[in-house]
Amino acid sequence: MIKAVKSFVAPTEFTGWHMFTIICMFFGTIITVNMILAFNAGSTWTGLVVKNTYVASQIFNEETEKLEQQRALGWSSDLKYQDAQLRLKLTDNNGALITGANVSAKIGNPVHETNDHMVSFTQIGEFYVVENNLENGLWQIDLQVQTKDGLTWNKAVRLVVGG
Repeated sequence: MIKAVKSFVAPTEFTGWHMFTIICMFFGTIITVNMILAFNAGSTWTGLVVKNTYVASQIFNEETEKLEQQRALGWSSDLKYQDAQLRLKLTDNNGALITGANVSAKIGNPVHETNDHMVSFTQIGEFYVVENNLENGLWQIDLQVQTKDGLTWNKAVRLVVGG
């Protein structure tokens, strides 16, 4: 038994095969990690904000003007999530409630497209409400509000659910 232990811990010659094994393990680990990260990066979010950047650049000034008109309205939103329910309160620049509007939203994770879905809010009292069960994490809610007199207002809101 002692002879077997001594032969196991006795120094042996370090050969080229030992070095080759160490190098293969080192670079194999690096390549494996890179492949896992590349797969996760490619399979989650495409990174596309617009499908064609040239076309988007042609309407940039018009889109900027629309955003400035929306900002000039002075509207604000207060969005809360509690008990699987989104509650939205809209106010104008004087602090008065905005009621009777058609409110919808695209809800999704900022870096995953798999959970994206559209919802329509229903007005209940001073709030616009929609039932929606969101998992814990970061969510992006792109609000679209259209009033009876034709005004439109869009706002992107980030919401953290569950800490």
